[in-house]
Amino acid sequence: MHKIPDDVIQAIDRILGTEGRTYLIYSGEGQIDTDCYQWSRHKSAPELFKSVSRQLQEAMAEAQSAQVEMPISLSDPMTRMRKYIYLKYPNLIEKHDDLVQELEVADEQIRNPSGLNRPAIPPELIKTTEKIQNKVKAEFSSAGEFDLEQYIHRIRELWKEEPEEVRAKMEAFQPELQAYINASEKASRQKRDRLAQVRSLLKGKPFVAYGSVIVAPFEDQFEILRIEMTTGDNYGISTDAIITELKKIDQVYGIDILDAGFDYVVFRLLNIPEGEDAKSLGQQLLDLCPDLFEAPSDLSEKIELWWD
Repeated sequence: MHKIPDDVIQAIDRILGTEGRTYLIYSGEGQIDTDCYQWSRHKSAPELFKSVSRQLQEAMAEAQSAQVEMPISLSDPMTRMRKYIYLKYPNLIEKHDDLVQELEVADEQIRNPSGLNRPAIPPELIKTTEKIQNKVKAEFSSAGEFDLEQYIHRIRELWKEEPEEVRAKMEAFQPELQAYINASEKASRQKRDRLAQVRSLLKGKPFVAYGSVIVAPFEDQFEILRIEMTTGDNYGISTDAIITELKKIDQVYGIDILDAGFDYVVFRLLNIPEGEDAKSLGQQLLDLCPDLFEAPSDLSEKIELWWD
């Protein structure tokens, strides 16, 4: 493993306009130092610290130094910190409502750095959408080979059968939904562009970059999955098993890992298979990740495997 030199860290700081910081993983056994560095658009920890009240600063500092053991379900650092303060200082929280609000704002900056708010879907549209999806799913589950175009066509047909008032409500909601989709796509493009800039800087150096943006001090991209402790625990699939299967695919088609977490990995193929080879690979991916539900049909796009 190679230490990331200061000049590389500073160069990425300049590209992204924000300061890199040590990337830590939180598990059921506490904090793990990964030797990686992380950059993102949201405020840095020192900036967040300065923006909150004095009482909260002191409570946050104590929570950070205490490194209190929390269940793995509370693995997010801000969630752990908030839980600690609630447990240790219940009276303080009750007396100072602003503390709760400040913690929620800080948590939102970490969780949603792009600042996008998903529009609230009217309850009747949620109910209708679920009804249509369940009906289409039942129709296509026993229809043999999955046909995406037919699937979408059938959904549109069923929407046309809904009462006029429901269709009018959906039509009125469409502009707001489309605006959110456009903003999400723009944020995704910006994320890809930032990663591409960093990867260009690191070309020829013994480091890999992924996510938005984490730089890891090794050359083997599959070590990303060890850093992230990526597993399919609900199917008994270990990190080593995922790496083994992906390396088999890499030997034939080439893999470029774009992102990973404790229960997912995102990558693209460098050589796109066709015909029977594409079907075979699609089935191989479905076997590795049953949560896909259907074998992916378009292997030219980025491929996301997840284990809920």
